[in-house]
Amino acid sequence: MAPARSAGATASPRRSRGRLFALAAWRALKPTDGARATLALVLPCVAGAIAFAALPPSTGAAPAASGFWLALLGTLALALISVQRSAALAGSRLYGTLTSALFGLWVLFFWQVGVTAFEVPRVLLPAPSAIVQSMLAQWDTLGRRLRADRAEVGARRLGARLGARLRGRRRYRSPAVPAARPAAAGARSRARFRWSRWRRSW
Repeated sequence: MAPARSAGATASPRRSRGRLFALAAWRALKPTDGARATLALVLPCVAGAIAFAALPPSTGAAPAASGFWLALLGTLALALISVQRSAALAGSRLYGTLTSALFGLWVLFFWQVGVTAFEVPRVLLPAPSAIVQSMLAQWDTLGRRLRADRAEVGARRLGARLGARLRGRRRYRSPAVPAARPAAAGARSRARFRWSRWRRSW
């Protein structure tokens, strides 16, 4: 009885994933005229992507087979259609923001699944989940570094402001008499030139 239960338990998530992708594909084939129809397309696509990310090849627990790559290509087609339909919505600025967020989520999804399924080394390109885990593990060090950078930036700004004020005071206190020096220097040079010409003439 136990093997039968385990087989049924593993078959039910597969059926749910298949139903989600079938619903998303059916919605993608139909034209979406408004926001409700587009939302009815986007939600099954996102839910199917979440279920796809839980597959063993997506998590690195099992090697990827040919069926996995075919399903990944179908998910890519659904992602492109969902982003295109969302970008076609006109009216509110909220639609543009949601389209950008949807595009970012798809990029993170394919980044995570592609890096894990292809077994790319972390040195070359780490997965988003690995980046988040490392950030959470080193949160104290990052917080100290950020506080030190803020203090350094604040000190530089304060020094720049003090330097600007000191320069302004120096300019204000400096007399305007030296401005007449270039004219005097020019007169002296002309007198010397005339004297030299007079001596040559003699």
